[in-house]
Amino acid sequence: MAELDFFQSIRKQIDDTFSFLKEYGFTDFSEKQLAYEYHYESSNTHSKIDIWFEFAPGSPFWVTVNGYHIETIEPDNPIIRNYHSTEDLSDSINDQYLKEIASILKRNTAVLYGDITVVENMHQKLVAENEEINRERKVREKRYTCEFECLNGLVVSEFEANSLTEIRTSLIGMNDPSITNIEVFDWNGKKIDFSFP
Repeated sequence: MAELDFFQSIRKQIDDTFSFLKEYGFTDFSEKQLAYEYHYESSNTHSKIDIWFEFAPGSPFWVTVNGYHIETIEPDNPIIRNYHSTEDLSDSINDQYLKEIASILKRNTAVLYGDITVVENMHQKLVAENEEINRERKVREKRYTCEFECLNGLVVSEFEANSLTEIRTSLIGMNDPSITNIEVFDWNGKKIDFSFP
């Protein structure tokens, strides 16, 4: 019975917090379980809102519009930043987060009409910033990057290492005969001659 109360409580919280979506033609939230995730979805003719969490204690909520995380619209928002750095997510902290996400949507109603330009632009900006931070870290730490394909090109993957020997050891440890197209780059992004096995 406690589990039912838990889901009913979350559903009520979402319905109350996002009731304003009705004004923009959104449907009632439907519920869907995907593996260990529980999703609440609502849409209109232009956009789809997806609110979900994982079945794990202290799991955070995540909210997307047309596949983009809404929080990327305001990446410096202190409530959003604090939420994802908080380890003990109580009901009141979750409630504050969901209310802030609703406020972000109210401040950016164009996304509710399908214009996700602001979300795409911020997403691209954040990706570029993260790539630059990662590049600087690789240079500072002198990290190699190994990129490869496996399962006949269905999976493209990469990992970092401190040395070419470590890369070789890691690839041997994977023991995967489907690994192909191995490329190794130094910390400056320069391709290194690397033969394997």
